[in-house]
Amino acid sequence: MTYREVARKLKSLGCVESPRTGGGSHRKWKNPSAGRASIVPDWGGNDLKLGTIRGVVRQLALDWDSFQSAGLGWALSSASYAWSALGP
Repeated sequence: MTYREVARKLKSLGCVESPRTGGGSHRKWKNPSAGRASIVPDWGGNDLKLGTIRGVVRQLALDWDSFQSAGLGWALSSASYAWSALGP
């Protein structure tokens, strides 16, 4: 799972990314409802390790199952739109 995919899921769960103050390959995310924060590496198109992702989810006090299923609504709706655009 790439950083972009992780970021989409975190955003759909109510987390917010802190504004960047400089360069670097890591970004800070906050979970306002839990008052917790975590650093997420941004390796571009490279996949993040599963242990790293699970650690971020745990630090942000999110449920792993909720994280895994987050963002599926967008993917499903765009897939059904693509199929409907093809016509009968």
